[in-house]
Amino acid sequence: MTPPDKRIRPAGNGTDSEITGGRSAHSVAETSDSLVTADGRVWTHREWVAYLDGWLSGYVNGEAVGYDRGYVACDGEIATIQREAARIVHAMANIPERDRAADEAAAERRSARWAQ
Repeated sequence: MTPPDKRIRPAGNGTDSEITGGRSAHSVAETSDSLVTADGRVWTHREWVAYLDGWLSGYVNGEAVGYDRGYVACDGEIATIQREAARIVHAMANIPERDRAADEAAAERRSARWAQ
């Protein structure tokens, strides 16, 4: 057994400071001679930053456009519901007023019929 204070670390699994020569990973990425591999291509730092700036700009614009389209669709749906509600209210306003005496007479006739 290996004593707990003598842990073995596999080769190639150095600490961050060992891998970067004591510099932070952020400072390594910002050096002009650093290379980034993405999408099967090797990018210089300047190309990578330009790519990320363009990608982020497109993402933010796309998100804003998505929100705008959502608001337009929501406004359209609300307008449709409000138009239907207004149509119902106007239709109900055109119904003639009920005659209370006629309603009472009809209720008496129904109750007499069901009483038989």
